[in-house]
Amino acid sequence: MNVFEDLIEALKEDSLLESTVIDDAVETKVAAHNEIKVNADRSSFAAKPLGNAAAQIDFEISDDPGDDESPESKPSTREFFKKRAMDEVSSLQMVEHIFSGVEREHMKAVPVPFNDIRIKQALHRYSQITEDSSPDESNAAEFELTQQTQQWFSALADRDRKIAVGNVRRFVENSRPALSSQAMIALARFYRNSPYTDETRSKFDFVISRLFSREAEAGRRRLLFPRVEMVGHLKTLYETWSSVEVFTPSENSTEIGNAVDFFRQFASEADAAGTIDELLASGLFDRLREYKDGIGELFFAREVAAAAIDCNLRVGNKFVELVARVREKDVPVLEERFGDSVDQLVSNTTGRTLNLGELLRSEEIRSGVEEATEPEPQRQVQPEPVRTHTPAPKQAAKRFASFSVNKWLLAATILLVSISSGVYFWADKMASGAQTSSVAEEVDISATDLKQHLEKARSSNETLYGVTTPSWDGLSEEEKKEFLSKVVEFATQRGYTKVNLLNYRGRTVAFSSNLRFEILPPA
Repeated sequence: MNVFEDLIEALKEDSLLESTVIDDAVETKVAAHNEIKVNADRSSFAAKPLGNAAAQIDFEISDDPGDDESPESKPSTREFFKKRAMDEVSSLQMVEHIFSGVEREHMKAVPVPFNDIRIKQALHRYSQITEDSSPDESNAAEFELTQQTQQWFSALADRDRKIAVGNVRRFVENSRPALSSQAMIALARFYRNSPYTDETRSKFDFVISRLFSREAEAGRRRLLFPRVEMVGHLKTLYETWSSVEVFTPSENSTEIGNAVDFFRQFASEADAAGTIDELLASGLFDRLREYKDGIGELFFAREVAAAAIDCNLRVGNKFVELVARVREKDVPVLEERFGDSVDQLVSNTTGRTLNLGELLRSEEIRSGVEEATEPEPQRQVQPEPVRTHTPAPKQAAKRFASFSVNKWLLAATILLVSISSGVYFWADKMASGAQTSSVAEEVDISATDLKQHLEKARSSNETLYGVTTPSWDGLSEEEKKEFLSKVVEFATQRGYTKVNLLNYRGRTVAFSSNLRFEILPPA
């Protein structure tokens, strides 16, 4: 099994999935993609709860070296990319049906689905390629599948621009039965690989926060992993999605570290708030939203995304807790002062729907928070050194403290991380000889005149990414188009079909493909 199949098997432990799209693709190839129906039969990728409580996601890695050491058990590079192509088509199919559900239920519009006959035919032809096939036949089938996939992705991106963040959030939260982890991963993959905008980042923020958390008591949510583990799982997902990492720890450690610190400060500021009036009056939600918009594509750095997920849950949980503490006589005053004006801001900022009026009148949340916070004064008496190691999320720390043998848990965690690293290394090594790569690769532009306005360039699959220098901002519209044309020519000569230029903040400033050629206004 490759890394993504291991990940999907682990997500099954969430008790949200009967069988995965990966399983169906391997067993029935193209026929599996016709089985997913959201409106008529949403259960084909819906959650299937077992018992009264949902089990948390557990990433289990086999400790039997025989599974990895046997040469017969390792798929060929061709098979590796066949499975990845099937997974990409399956992922787009799920996004298609999710968007149709959003349009139908929340936008009151009749969905116009993409005609996927050609892509299914292309996938079928690609799946028939064998080791004995000629290179020309293999390349032609791969090119056709790539072209069809790009067209489908572009069509979905056009539909997504008309869908508000709140509509996506309400559809996912209210879907019954709940969407599976596989469906949420498909949605996160789509937004992660879309051209950057504040809207796509906000949607990714919501989806990934929900994927890595679950419902807890009294209207709260809790993390499924400590932050350091989330970073590793995000690495696995990004590599599987072929997501380009413009900001990497090795080259942008300062920027990444500063962003992580800012999210910690926002969360700590929320924790320190004594009343809901104080929290809302501080402008924390406005500042947090503006900061997320301001850091651009730096938000997608694994460490930053994990810190943002942690911050979302802590700020959202504090909001719920403080609302529940409001006295009955203060409810009308608070509603009159803030009304529903804060609902959209708070919901978009924390990645979950939070309605001030509903929370103020929720007896269940009020009683739940009172029970949860009743022993708090006793915990304050504990010695302060207990809190010296608190980089992990607050909810995860409580779960960690519930175990009686902390040293054993720490040793097990280190062992699991070590084994995970070995699996990641094996997957990268296996695919290293292929034509495409699952991670971004450096492109040498030192001997070209592109260095005049590009600081560096990277590639992933069919896209060339460039990071502009400050001199780009001083160019006129025509000069920018002329320079973009040069970059497109450079990219075409090396086999890339798309060009995406980003500024130092990670914002897309220029984009070119077979369908578009445009210069975006400065952000």
